[in-house]
Amino acid sequence: MKKIVFYISFLTILFITSSCIEEFNAATTEFEDVIVIEASLNDQLTFQKVLLSRTYKIDESQNQQVKESGANVRIVSNATTYTFSETSSGTYTSDIQFRAEINTDYQLLITTQSGREYQSEVTQLRSETSNIENIYAVREVNDDGVEGISIYLDSYDPSGNSRYYTFDFQETYQIVAPFWKSEEVVVINKSPFQIIVRDRTEEARFCYSTNISNGRLVTNTNLSDEDRVSRFLIRFIPNDDIRVNSRYSILVKQYVNTEQAYSFQETTNELSSLGSLFSPVQPGFVAGNIVSANNSNEKVIGFFEVSAVREQRIFVNRIDLIDELYNNWGGEECRAIELEEIPEPGFRELLIQDRILGFLFDPPSPFPVQVVYKPCGDCRVWGSNIKPDFWID
Repeated sequence: MKKIVFYISFLTILFITSSCIEEFNAATTEFEDVIVIEASLNDQLTFQKVLLSRTYKIDESQNQQVKESGANVRIVSNATTYTFSETSSGTYTSDIQFRAEINTDYQLLITTQSGREYQSEVTQLRSETSNIENIYAVREVNDDGVEGISIYLDSYDPSGNSRYYTFDFQETYQIVAPFWKSEEVVVINKSPFQIIVRDRTEEARFCYSTNISNGRLVTNTNLSDEDRVSRFLIRFIPNDDIRVNSRYSILVKQYVNTEQAYSFQETTNELSSLGSLFSPVQPGFVAGNIVSANNSNEKVIGFFEVSAVREQRIFVNRIDLIDELYNNWGGEECRAIELEEIPEPGFRELLIQDRILGFLFDPPSPFPVQVVYKPCGDCRVWGSNIKPDFWID
């Protein structure tokens, strides 16, 4: 959905012809304010969510997306109405846990604080029989000649009713600082310059970082005799990427979609790619299945999706697939540096800036004799030192 918002924002300022692309002033082009609705009802017994926001100007920070607050959100299913409450700005969570059922009608209804009403088409859950069979990691060279690790997925629906699939993922990786020491150096005074050496008070050897995929991957099995997804590439990670420093985990979610939902996602993926945004073809507005009940001419960005969701997580150790150790620590060479290699004033300045922090000690001496760069000695440069609840060592 981030791609959808990004694309539509570009549409409000981008002028494209079939023969040339003219320069334009993004700050002065007229901006069109459009509501963005992200609604995905799934077949898991959970608190369902609906996200409401508005498009933003391309010359504004993309972290300043305007949330749509104060709306009345509900999903109607036959004689049952599921109500939602705003749990944070623009995020609406169902008041009770419920799940999508097969052969049951669902419709999303929204009334904004300003009185505008929006409604989705009535839609159903297509299938709930497709399962992820396997997610696995393979070391290989990609089409660009880069060595790395590919994450693949196999899936199968014996009933043949699924056919249209989309995928997203959340990846979490462990970072292990190679020059971590149990002591740390703390600058207690800058003028005159003074430091102390003490035992560490926080975890700095093992850290974790998490990324969420931007948008969804799509595939279908229409040209296959079986409703089977085989060796579908979810992710490729180069050998020198921090994600495969030590141990990597990925949680993949598979969505079984209607043909309409699949086509909507496929189209927005194409139009939000950089090449398509600046292509000579006029793409137009991508219509979803949500419309304004007050004004048939009002544009609405979004799609109400009812899908079966399956998920699976795997863990991958670098050492199991890649022979060489990781050594790409932010451009710095991870090695012990003899103190005499660094001029005294420079050494003190680096300490004050907190760029150097790991120290190795000569036991008879009260002073450090070797140092290492911070990215090599403190994993907090790369992530959080709080281990996720799901993590398995």
